[in-house]
Amino acid sequence: MRIIAFLVSLIVTVALAYALSISIKIKPGVTLPPLAKFFCPFTGFWQNAVAKNELTNMKLHLSGIEKGVEIKMDDRMVPHISAQNDHDLLYAQGYITAANRLWQMDIATRAASGRLSEVLGNRTSKVDRMSRRKGLMLAAENSLQSWKTNKKSFELVEAYVAGVNAYINQLSERNYPIEFKLLNYKPEQWTPIKTALFAISMAQTLASQEYDLENTNALKLFGADDYNFLFPEQNPNQTPIFPAGTKWDYIKDIPTVSNEVKNSIFGDLFKYPREVSDDPHIGSNNWTVSAAKTRDSAAILCNDPHLNLTLPSIWYEIQLTAPGINTYGVSLPGIPGVIIGFNENIAWGVTNTEWDVLDWYKIKWSDNNKNAYILDGKKMNVTYRIETISVRDSLTIVDSVKYTTWGPIVYEDAKSPKYGLAMRWLVHNTQSPEELESFYELDKAKNFDEYYAATNKYVKPAQNIVFASNNGDIALRILGKMPFRSKGQGKFIMDGSVTDNGWKNTLPNEDNPMLKNPPTGYLTSSNQNTTAPDYPFYYGGNYDDYRGRYINRRLSHMDSISIEDMMKLQNDPYSIFAEEALPALLNQLDPMNLNTSERKIYDELKNWKYSFKAERKEPTYFKIWWDGFKEKTWDEMYRLVDSIPVMIPENWRTVQILNTDPGNKYFDNKSTTAIETAKDIVTMTFKDMVKEFDKFAKDTLHADGKWWAYRNTTIEHIGRIPAFSRKNIITDGFKDAINATTNKTGPSWRMIVELSKPVKAWGVYPGGQSGNPGSKYYDNMVDQWAKGQYNEIVFLTKENNDSDRIVSTISISK
Repeated sequence: MRIIAFLVSLIVTVALAYALSISIKIKPGVTLPPLAKFFCPFTGFWQNAVAKNELTNMKLHLSGIEKGVEIKMDDRMVPHISAQNDHDLLYAQGYITAANRLWQMDIATRAASGRLSEVLGNRTSKVDRMSRRKGLMLAAENSLQSWKTNKKSFELVEAYVAGVNAYINQLSERNYPIEFKLLNYKPEQWTPIKTALFAISMAQTLASQEYDLENTNALKLFGADDYNFLFPEQNPNQTPIFPAGTKWDYIKDIPTVSNEVKNSIFGDLFKYPREVSDDPHIGSNNWTVSAAKTRDSAAILCNDPHLNLTLPSIWYEIQLTAPGINTYGVSLPGIPGVIIGFNENIAWGVTNTEWDVLDWYKIKWSDNNKNAYILDGKKMNVTYRIETISVRDSLTIVDSVKYTTWGPIVYEDAKSPKYGLAMRWLVHNTQSPEELESFYELDKAKNFDEYYAATNKYVKPAQNIVFASNNGDIALRILGKMPFRSKGQGKFIMDGSVTDNGWKNTLPNEDNPMLKNPPTGYLTSSNQNTTAPDYPFYYGGNYDDYRGRYINRRLSHMDSISIEDMMKLQNDPYSIFAEEALPALLNQLDPMNLNTSERKIYDELKNWKYSFKAERKEPTYFKIWWDGFKEKTWDEMYRLVDSIPVMIPENWRTVQILNTDPGNKYFDNKSTTAIETAKDIVTMTFKDMVKEFDKFAKDTLHADGKWWAYRNTTIEHIGRIPAFSRKNIITDGFKDAINATTNKTGPSWRMIVELSKPVKAWGVYPGGQSGNPGSKYYDNMVDQWAKGQYNEIVFLTKENNDSDRIVSTISISK
């Protein structure tokens, strides 16, 4: 019996040991890591959860270092890197960034390259296939080939890559970031193509928005007269970045472009619902004020780029110092240098231009197999790019992507609204050998001329870059390539059988819009139209209508400006949209037709000051009411979106029609037999709002209907792991306010720099320096950010090379 008991026990033990040593699939797309490995106290997740002093003094010996590096870590775990040459500086940047953000770097480049399925399995195979079909890897390969032709530029990448790999090579399994352990895979070597992929992923975020298909369907459905009435290109009340009357005499040659654009507006509608696109609320603010407008007679520069709010944050804060460079700011984990920041002489900040640089073309196929197409009456063969997607625990996917003269045929599913269309995207084929040098030279720039020379090398994605210096200059310039377009070109799906429908070239960087030292004493950009209609080029795109107007309004009335004034302005939740839309709604609402509870809300809204404060209820009333009103007004469009992608008039145009034409035919609700006017729709949706608010407010989890609860701002872990995310963040803000916080997007880095001597700066972002959820530095700045608070930045110089906020030092030598 003892032998039998022993054998049973042995079999159970072996079976259990085996079960704990393998990955366990619990449902499709969800696999547990080997539990024995994951829970091992020596190599498993405990090593990530154990509280450690991350700011300890260390001496490291790493091959690849030429002369040695010193990294001083401050009390927020920001590295201040000091080196004797550029190679060691960027090597150390790569090393310390990987030490804190390795999994973020890995997963971001996997997403861009279509390699998520290698570690996540079938659940991401469609995402990977789409990344490949859109040509993100192709764009990265083209960028890398261009970089390699410039020895100086490519050496920047190679030094950074070597530093990342120096960290990876000394990693033991126990020290892998926890996400590698959860997903049961190992870090792989960093390569230059991964840096290129990270750059292309940012271009996809910032330079891939377009509404060609929606505009085309709207034109077909409603006709040219109604389309032009409903969808004018510019809000007449908007304040463009470069105002009307700006002189364009520095543009040397204005090329002739064809006015004959053949759009594919005839034939059937492009049906089936559109795919979910990137969040349209992504944007940014930047501005600078001259020394003449400030209290302390020093120019001030402010920037807050609005991106997806994630943990870890998209940004990594850092200082880089070597001969000829001493710069501080935020970097993108995976790319060398500082992207937004300052040095001892200048500061700079960026916002997105929103230019249209992606067009769709309807292909005229020459045969049913769709292996050839007609272009200018001639038969052209497609070329093929074979994409191989490895899928964990499943079969490898092999996809054959057709390429035309315009670009890839992205969608070959007949149920896609873009089925058979070819995509032309500027990012695929627009490179510069000096592209990576642009921001690194900006990091070193000492004055306007050097700022201008550095930004002249930049090509994509196009950005509005604001500048200030300690010698008194302020400037704002567009950097990046703008396609030459005919008027309206690219607004609709175009006929791909005609070569003339393509833009032939891009505007030289020297001809991009720019202003320096304007008489107003300030310059701003907030994703509004770049120029007034008097600009000689057409660039298309979709633009914000409110934040830029409010910033210009405020700055025009401000003098003796202080840092505290700028902090308040960056966090301002006031909305011009609400200022214009709410009175228009209230003007159509008869309070005599309201019951007691409705009248109470009416009175509260009437006294509201249009500020989206976290603890107020009025923003919730307004948002529910406006959304209901807009959906009932444009029911002709909203009832189609599940089957036919179509444009819906912008908010500013909706308000304008409500004010000027309340009897317009579009206010009639097509689902009823009666013929409604604006007054009817306003009243109906107000009453609906009161009911919806009451239902929402009764849930105690929703804090009695307060704005922060209704908006529900969440900073989600990039792997969508709830335990590593932050939810129900109490903060002011609204997408059309300067503080453009939404449920998932918002100011990803707030920076204010005073160009005094010495320079002073403040900054904060909604996260922390560490990518480890077990670290105190993982999300330690979220609460500060939510409250509108800032950190005074430790900026080390030759004259002041120490601070009581430096808490540890890492020395790196051969």
